[in-house]
Amino acid sequence: PRRRELRLPDDAVVPVVTRARHLSGPSVALRCWRRLRDAGERVWLFCPSGRRASTSKRVAEYIAAGEELGCHARQKTRGRERWFHANALPPADGFMSGMTTEGPWVCLNRMRGLGATNTLYAIHFLNRLALSEKAAWSLSLLSSAVAAQSAAVGRAYSKGLLKFEPKDVMALTIPVPRE
Repeated sequence: PRRRELRLPDDAVVPVVTRARHLSGPSVALRCWRRLRDAGERVWLFCPSGRRASTSKRVAEYIAAGEELGCHARQKTRGRERWFHANALPPADGFMSGMTTEGPWVCLNRMRGLGATNTLYAIHFLNRLALSEKAAWSLSLLSSAVAAQSAAVGRAYSKGLLKFEPKDVMALTIPVPRE
């Protein structure tokens, strides 16, 4: 709703998932993302890139408003040439929340062009894998062997939440999935 209210053009934003609650199943596809968008969730990241965006009065006003609020001087943006351009990463194979009650798990990305904000972790497999292989490796995180390790490496928070940093997840020994 806010993007429409500001009348920002489509090429000024990219689709993203921004909250752990957006990762509600084994994968997120266009249909799931549209449901989040239609429910008024924050699913757009301002990142103007197209010709229309570069000449848009609305985009210029949004950038000026951000600078007036000091967005260009904040910790994560002050080192950038343009405060509103995050470093481009390869498309994510999946997403993970750092906070969970169950231990780390992967929600696979089934939508072209979908990214994540820094409230979630983007997962990138080292090799090109078929969807079934990505799913098998992701399911390995849910094994009892990994669950036993998770309690030891995750930091305990209130209400049974465990916090995992990427280095914590990378330190887990994950069983090799069967074919």
